[in-house]
Amino acid sequence: MNDKINVYFFNVGDGESILIEFISETTEYVIIDSNLTSINGEKINPVYNFLQGKKVTSISTLVITHLHQDHYNGIEKILKTFDIKKIVIPPFLSRKSKQYNKILDQYKKKIRELLNRTDDSDIGQYANSLANLLNYISNNDNKVEEVSGRETILRFPDVKKFTAMVYLPLKKITGVLHKLFEQDDFDLNHYPQMNDSSIAFCLNCFDHRLLLTGDSTKTQWSEHQRSMLRDGINCLFIDILKVPHHGSKHNNTERMYKYFFNKNKKYAICSANGTTLPDKEYFSLIKNNKIIPFCTNLSHFCKAQNEIDYSLFSTTEKMRPFLQHYIEKKPIPCQGDITLSISKNDFQIKNSTNIRCIYRDIEKNTN
Repeated sequence: MNDKINVYFFNVGDGESILIEFISETTEYVIIDSNLTSINGEKINPVYNFLQGKKVTSISTLVITHLHQDHYNGIEKILKTFDIKKIVIPPFLSRKSKQYNKILDQYKKKIRELLNRTDDSDIGQYANSLANLLNYISNNDNKVEEVSGRETILRFPDVKKFTAMVYLPLKKITGVLHKLFEQDDFDLNHYPQMNDSSIAFCLNCFDHRLLLTGDSTKTQWSEHQRSMLRDGINCLFIDILKVPHHGSKHNNTERMYKYFFNKNKKYAICSANGTTLPDKEYFSLIKNNKIIPFCTNLSHFCKAQNEIDYSLFSTTEKMRPFLQHYIEKKPIPCQGDITLSISKNDFQIKNSTNIRCIYRDIEKNTN
């Protein structure tokens, strides 16, 4: 059997839900974050449904990049259904700290109070997911690995031929949330520095390098770059980037992209919410750096830089979603679920809608 890696970027709007499928002598799975999406009014967890459809029973590794609700929402189904061999988290609440158990008990109490007093189903869902995640971490200490960069090897149980390199968060993030809890502030979703704790790691896939960034920030990447420069390293030589924080202008900069990329053919995958993100600055970056973009949702900043070739659309029916996006201001799937497939002799990126991004005429200049 030829070894192969498939990476599935599910369209969940805000947040992320990513699945890596390692195909070799056996097939192993790594989940990166979780979020729910709504289909015909029903909330579903796409990564859970995908694995159930394949009759998967065990997961090599679950990675929770950071504790924002759009990265752990719906995680309880995954925790309760699958045998998870390893769970990877940033050291935002260092389990080695003497304060850990006390803080965790306080936080669980706050979650119970929130669940008892709210009728908002979304808030209840987030709180329930977080409670299940914290319980799982507390009760499965032998499975938990806290990771930090700047260069740390991450191994996946039963995945024999592939490892990853963790770049972020930097070690100084260890235990930074303790003070927040001590101040009796338990609203993690609005904690301004939570993204600074986000895990970012690079996966070597044959001749390709995929950088999965979570919601990592330009501040953290600037510090990482300064640290690596001391060893004479000024570029990470990435060719496939899952862009930080869904294409936010605050977490994507020209300096970062110069640090990430130094190859002729470059790709960016953006888990967009279709309204505020990705931002217009993101499109300037992909244009200036000749990067081929794939976005789950259409941004209201998307517009043709040149005259659109309408012969690409066989009927006016295919244009209707785009017109609705601009006229009704409703976020619509652009490329939807995105699948990256890499083997020794093949490389493909596909999307579920088969829509070609209007920015991808840049591909003609990168062959």
